[in-house]
Amino acid sequence: MLQAQKEGREIGKQINKTSIGQRIIFYIVGYAFLSVVWFVIVIGNDLDSFGLFAIFGNNIFYGSITLFIPPLLPIILKEWLVRIDRRSQGLNVYGDVTEELEQMEVDRVMAMEESGRAKAQDSVNKNSIEYWFELKEKGAITEAEYETKKSELL
Repeated sequence: MLQAQKEGREIGKQINKTSIGQRIIFYIVGYAFLSVVWFVIVIGNDLDSFGLFAIFGNNIFYGSITLFIPPLLPIILKEWLVRIDRRSQGLNVYGDVTEELEQMEVDRVMAMEESGRAKAQDSVNKNSIEYWFELKEKGAITEAEYETKKSELL
């Protein structure tokens, strides 16, 4: 079960990256599968048990709508979520955004590395005159301590 969930998440990630044409192909295949499952459930349990004829009478048009619309709902929801996700990230709704997502990930990692380097430099710069001058300006050390450290470093 856990492996199936991981595979499902991977499929979902791939769908989020693909273009509208590729998503439509996936949706057609998904709709066919869900329609067959829904049809087997409905036919196996008799339409009257769902109350379809009680609602629509014996009208075949409305009865067939209730057979074909429910499998569309997960597909509509998935496309809606893909569009919301892409708009929130400022990405193209219809195109393939694999490269843009990879670039965003690289930018994020680079920003994290840069902030890590900046923090590391702050701790290493204790051997620079600027560091001790800033401490003197803040009042953390006295003028005499600054002059002593300055003479040591020079």
